[in-house]
Amino acid sequence: MFALHPPIVLAALLGGLAAIGYAAALPLQERLVVSIDLATKGQAFGLLSTGTMVDQAAGALLIGGIADVVEAAAAMTIAPVLAIITSLILMPALRGTMPADDKAVAMA
Repeated sequence: MFALHPPIVLAALLGGLAAIGYAAALPLQERLVVSIDLATKGQAFGLLSTGTMVDQAAGALLIGGIADVVEAAAAMTIAPVLAIITSLILMPALRGTMPADDKAVAMA
């Protein structure tokens, strides 16, 4: 949408809508909580947050490099397309790996 140069209000709404996508990480964190023993949960979450920050920095670097080649609005359109493609590639591997509800509740 940003390649179409939307008005600022619409751009802000689109940005807010995109931020909701971060909630998709919560089921992945649930998998982590269930699969890691209590003694190493702190280290596991530290590694998760560090990995997330490194991946975000790498993504910003990639899109920044793309923005050097194309218009910024086009780069802002390419970024979510790449995110959606990545999600679609990862979905088959993650399908069916959610912990059982009773086990997740017991670990919470």
